[in-house]
Amino acid sequence: WGAYFPDNGRFYALGGRTSDLAGSDLLNPREYDPATGNWATKTASFADNQVNNMVGGVLDVGGTRVIVVVGGSAAGATTATAEVRYYDPVADTMTTVATDPWPGIGAGNVLPGGAAILDNKLYVLGGFQISAAMEDAIWEYDPAAAAGSRWTLVDEPLPTALGYVPTAAVGDALYTLGGSSWDGTTLVDSTAAFVVDPSLPSVTPVAALPRATAETRAV
Repeated sequence: WGAYFPDNGRFYALGGRTSDLAGSDLLNPREYDPATGNWATKTASFADNQVNNMVGGVLDVGGTRVIVVVGGSAAGATTATAEVRYYDPVADTMTTVATDPWPGIGAGNVLPGGAAILDNKLYVLGGFQISAAMEDAIWEYDPAAAAGSRWTLVDEPLPTALGYVPTAAVGDALYTLGGSSWDGTTLVDSTAAFVVDPSLPSVTPVAALPRATAETRAV
C-alpha cells in the first residue's frame, strides 16, 4: 500500500510481496524522496507478514499524522488479519492498535475491499472473503474516538458486494470506481460505480465505468 506523506514531502510503500510464494512478503516500509530520486528501506517493521492486500490512508491522530493500514494477508495464505497499524514516517515507528481491530474480518478470512479518508476518518468499503464471496459493508474508523470504539458500521451498505474496490474522496463524498465480484471460481472485474455520503448515509449509483476495473487505486 502506498501513500504521500505531507509532513516531509516523501512517498511511502508499505507491505506487498515479491512473488506469490510464501515468505516473499516485504516487512519494512520503503521511502521515496522526490528531491533526490532515491529509495530507502526504513528500519521499522511490521510485526508479522500479513502485509498484502491492505488498505489505508493518512490520518491525524492526536496532532500527529501517521499512515494507517488495515487488514492484510500473507503471501500464499487463505487467512487474513484484522489489525490496524500506524506507521509514523518521522519517528520511523510501527504500532499495532490492539484496542480496535477491524470488525469486518468475518471468520478471519476477509480482506478489506477499498478505502479512502474523509474528514479525518478512514472508510473501508466492501471486502473479499478469500476464495468464497464478497462483502458489502462500509466501516468508519475515527481515530479521535475512545479506544475500543473507533469503528462504526455505516447504516447504508454497498448495493453490490465487491472487493478490491478503487475508492477516492472527492469533496464531501467517497466515490467507488469498479471492484471485483466473485463467480465461485475467480475474480470478475466490475463497471459499477457509486457515490457514498457517510453523513446521511447514502450510496447512490453513478455512470458506469467505460470498462471493467478492479485491483487498482483511485486518486
